Amino acid sequence: MLWAVLPLAAGASGLSVMPAGVEFAAGQGVQGLWLRNTGATPVDVQLRLFQWTQEAGDDRLTPSTRLTVSPPMTRIAPGQRQLVRIIRTRAGASPAPAGREQSFRLLVDELPPAVTEPGAPRAGLNFVLSFSVPVFVAPESAPAPSAPARLSLERAPSGPVRLQARNPTPRRLQLADLRLLDGAGETVFARPGLLGYVLAGTERSWPLELEAGTWAAVKEIRIRINGETVRHALSALPLEWPAP
Repeated sequence: MLWAVLPLAAGASGLSVMPAGVEFAAGQGVQGLWLRNTGATPVDVQLRLFQWTQEAGDDRLTPSTRLTVSPPMTRIAPGQRQLVRIIRTRAGASPAPAGREQSFRLLVDELPPAVTEPGAPRAGLNFVLSFSVPVFVAPESAPAPSAPARLSLERAPSGPVRLQARNPTPRRLQLADLRLLDGAGETVFARPGLLGYVLAGTERSWPLELEAGTWAAVKEIRIRINGETVRHALSALPLEWPAP
């Protein structure tokens, strides 16, 4: 997943990152991704790795001791690309807690051009890209059996309808392309694109801006879970993943 484009300050950037996510198999020590500069000027890039956890539905990033990135800073000439290696450290070679997948974020920040003279004005507006790339490390040992993940639509007496996701499984859930359908199969609400991740052993919820009349018409939910589109009747919620 690639996160925000941050408008900071001269010229359009040509920085891109591939792939958009990185996965380590059990026992794998090194992975890589490519940075490419399709622009007309050099770009300076800073790379930082963080352990990624979720608490009370919020993402938490803390400095990583299990993975490191090389190089941590680089300059990429126009039309060139740079291989970046993500390396498991000795601390990262131990099994994931409770046999669960470990989650990280690689932050790739394009740095603004330096001002050549103190106090010199900058012409125009710079747009500096910031990518947040998810990195997942499989556990070394086979995970213990777990209950399936559950998705439900919940509405408090006052407040919006919420999509609630509980994930006791040892792997993350990636949720995307949410649609709510009426009895005729027509879409009455849509949230296209990536909704978010629910990391192993956590839960999250998302408010859905539904009017009362729209909510009354909803009969079915359609959502993409880890790349697979799933349909489920509203009357049969919660939706279990993987299906029993």
